[in-house]
Amino acid sequence: MATLLFFLILLSILIFVYESIILPSVRLRIRYQIFALRDKLRFLKIEKGNALDDEAFAYSQDCLNTLLAFLHRYDFSAMVRAALFFRKNPTLYKEALEEQRRILQKCDVEEFHRIIKEYTDLAILSVTANSFGLLLVLAPFLITAIAVKGLKYIIGKAKEITTNLLSVSEKESDLLDRICLG
Repeated sequence: MATLLFFLILLSILIFVYESIILPSVRLRIRYQIFALRDKLRFLKIEKGNALDDEAFAYSQDCLNTLLAFLHRYDFSAMVRAALFFRKNPTLYKEALEEQRRILQKCDVEEFHRIIKEYTDLAILSVTANSFGLLLVLAPFLITAIAVKGLKYIIGKAKEITTNLLSVSEKESDLLDRICLG
């Protein structure tokens, strides 16, 4: 019981340090990367002019601005809530996805698509950074689940090999000797 209490206290200290000291610095770095990405998008629009579709540019810039505004709220629970919302409203999800594809496919500027990929990577990074405290809490359970699954696999393979070895006939016992004795 004392070990559990010590572990919980240590975990809460780690989460406190992460949430109050490390995470704000990580968010600030992500925020600056988003600003740089938005500037890159704007310079690309200036450079390419009409070659970069206006609707695609406006949509992408709006997405970057939304990521900036909600950076602190993108976490695992928000992703789960969004997934549940879209599961309840599949037509809305399908329409939104089709609209996004339609807008982004109108533009064939390669640099634009690289910016969109970087945006996606930054969004995933923000979800990961904001959810790291939850990952710390869930880590022991995930490790245990992985270990149990691995142990079940090993036991299953051992049973299979044992069953195969026990079904060796007397004629094949010299094969068993070579396997066991090397």
